[in-house]
Amino acid sequence: MIRIILVSVALLAVPFIIYFLYELARGGPDGTGARRPKDWERDSVLNLCFIGIFLVFAGIVTVLVVGSGSRDGKYVPARIENGKLIDGGFNASGGTLE
Repeated sequence: MIRIILVSVALLAVPFIIYFLYELARGGPDGTGARRPKDWERDSVLNLCFIGIFLVFAGIVTVLVVGSGSRDGKYVPARIENGKLIDGGFNASGGTLE
């Protein structure tokens, strides 16, 4: 779950980072281009938010469609046998993992 949240936050931040780098690149010889408050107008920020939300939506859909995992089988939790930790996971036959 934490992975999906981190990926979503990163995808939301991508348009802002690209726009910031663009503003730095077009700053001019004195470097003041990225610091002008009018560059970060409300419309620009709203457009960046919409692009970021679209990327988050596309990322979540991609994870759901392409994500690996077993939809069949029974989950067997991790356990300790004879002092050794036995990993858990999904087993297609429904029995214990070996």
